Amino acid sequence: MTFDFEKFPVYNLALTFTKSINSLLEEINISKNSRIADQLIRASLSIPLNIAEGAGRFHRADKKTFIL
Repeated sequence: MTFDFEKFPVYNLALTFTKSINSLLEEINISKNSRIADQLIRASLSIPLNIAEGAGRFHRADKKTFIL
């Protein structure tokens, strides 16, 4: 079963960005336990998570809060 937001091009770009951040951190050999790595990982994950959460909202104002 797929959700509507999984078809959004911006959602797929956000997932690609998150994977790129993880690859970058591995490439430059920064421990994932470091503060900067943790912050980058959490920030990159928040993008697709906000898109998914916003897609589940029913009212236009709610969706606008998460997507914009």
